[in-house]
Amino acid sequence: MELTIKVLFGVYFSLYFFNMVLNGFLYLKNRNTLYKQIFGLWATSLGVFLLGGVFQQHPLGVTLSFGLSVIPVVYFIFIHAKAIRYKYEIKLFSFCFLFILTPLTIFLFFKGYAPYIVGLPLTLGNVYVIGKYIFLIKRYRYNSLTFAQKLYFYGLVYAMLIQATFPISTLSPALSLMGWSLAFTIYVLFSITLPSFVLESIHLSEEKRLNDVVDLRTEELRSTLSDKESLFRTIIHDINNPLNTIMLSLEMYTELDGVKKDRVVSRAFKHVKLVHGIIEDVTAKYMEMVEDKISICSLQECFSMSHDIFAEKLNEKNISLRLICSGKSDYILNVDKISFVTSVLNNLISNAIKFSFDNSEIQVIASEVDGEITIEVKDFGSGMNKIKVNSLLNETLQTSTSGTSGEMGLGLGFNQVKHYVESLAGSIELSSKEQSLASSGSGTSVKMFFDRYNLSGTTSETDSSTIQ
Repeated sequence: MELTIKVLFGVYFSLYFFNMVLNGFLYLKNRNTLYKQIFGLWATSLGVFLLGGVFQQHPLGVTLSFGLSVIPVVYFIFIHAKAIRYKYEIKLFSFCFLFILTPLTIFLFFKGYAPYIVGLPLTLGNVYVIGKYIFLIKRYRYNSLTFAQKLYFYGLVYAMLIQATFPISTLSPALSLMGWSLAFTIYVLFSITLPSFVLESIHLSEEKRLNDVVDLRTEELRSTLSDKESLFRTIIHDINNPLNTIMLSLEMYTELDGVKKDRVVSRAFKHVKLVHGIIEDVTAKYMEMVEDKISICSLQECFSMSHDIFAEKLNEKNISLRLICSGKSDYILNVDKISFVTSVLNNLISNAIKFSFDNSEIQVIASEVDGEITIEVKDFGSGMNKIKVNSLLNETLQTSTSGTSGEMGLGLGFNQVKHYVESLAGSIELSSKEQSLASSGSGTSVKMFFDRYNLSGTTSETDSSTIQ
């Protein structure tokens, strides 16, 4: 009999130690919280097992080590409750175990009561804490459990039944050996159940994480679509009336003479200013929508998009459009590519083409000095006088000036560029020299200055490069 118990102890020890090492390795490799919890479970079980083995030669030691065997079972409950998001309090039981059940067991032993009487307090306490959890889960959560969680749950039911047999097992060595054997089956049952429980829990956690990501992206998309719908409604509603007035004024213009023409032009111009204000408001709202969005794009890529858009106009006037990156092969910008191209490059290049002479050149020059990035759009066209430069910088709307080939426009593009640059915590500088008979070297330069950390990503350092 004693040899059989020693053999069981040896098997217990080997399997406990193996599981502890295995789950420790799995945790270090995967850093999964569940593996960490199971490692703690088997480490605790091994400690209780070794402590129980030390006291097996003393009758009171056998009873107390049995009482401690509830610790791994409570750990099993903790893992199960954590997986199904159920809060189960055992603080009151811990207090009773330490200060009521254990002292009562010791008192009964020294009073000379039979072993099965001495074992009753700890037995009833252990059965109560396990049975209470089983009852609550069966009543309130059982239908929502997965297959592995239900299998684990029935393992706890079996553990409770084994705990209840302890007083009977003290009646004879044969019953004691049977109790050890039944207890061993608990270990085997949980060893079989835990792998499926772990895999299922990991799968459910990953599925929940992915669902949360999908829900978040869906909500972001829904919010973006709602913002865009609101933006389009604003544009359609607010621009429709002034545009109708402008169209009506233009239709009337051809039929009027003298003072009446001037009045019609004045009224149309007021509505052009109104449209300009609406466009600025809409641009501001759009910038708020994209301001927090981090997009990485290449300046060369942005330049190529603009070059393709204006290819036909460039060919009409035989103008060369070049990108010059000083000190680097390219600049990587943390901006929204579409808005940067449409709100900045396209506006500046369009104006440069408009006021450039045939067979001339437009340059887009990028450089960096002391952490400040400069992007310059430079033409060698007809230029502007100081009054026009000041009016643009002060956002004073001017009537459109005809280009070198008679091109017309509303003169609204520069304000949009200025607003965009300032939204990126940048600044803008406009300089121009008007063409005259007594001078040469006319043209306009628009420089945009950005803090490198507000605008730029990283790129390799190379010699300056040019794209045409």
